[in-house]
Amino acid sequence: MAEPEQAPPAPTRVLVVDDERNIRKTLAICLQGLGCAVTEVGSTDAALEALGRSAFDLAFVDLRLGKEDGLSLLPKLLAARPGLDVVMITAYAAVDTAVEAMRRGAKDYLPKPFTPAQIRRAVEQARGRREMETRLADLEGRLADAAPEPSLELASALMRPLFSCAGRAAPARACWRGRCIS
Repeated sequence: MAEPEQAPPAPTRVLVVDDERNIRKTLAICLQGLGCAVTEVGSTDAALEALGRSAFDLAFVDLRLGKEDGLSLLPKLLAARPGLDVVMITAYAAVDTAVEAMRRGAKDYLPKPFTPAQIRRAVEQARGRREMETRLADLEGRLADAAPEPSLELASALMRPLFSCAGRAAPARACWRGRCIS
């Protein structure tokens, strides 16, 4: 018997947050080439507004957004959409900002200029995490359906034979250091 055909996976929904229009456009073209649905914005307010309108799987967020700060935006994005994969991008890469970005919940940190291969890797990792989350939820659902929580009545019925058997057993002795206690 043939297995039912599965629908093709939905495109990865990506939010690009960068104050430089050329970076947004270049990144969007690269992401669309990978089959992503892309929304571009140039500020923190626009990013939060876009997140309120649509669900995203992945966000590329510039560390410096003009006078605004991508690091400050990061926890707001994650609060609005728990599970969102965020990749910080910056022309001012430094170890301390990379560590801080990861501490605040970023999944990756890419210095500019980044390559299409780096973007592809970030998208594939986000897709892989999303697929694993979906599979885990499916397996948990199957497990719950296959072995529902026993009710108190069922547990009581299962325990009766054990109590009956225990009542007929000979008194037990406990021994410790050669002394038996009845």
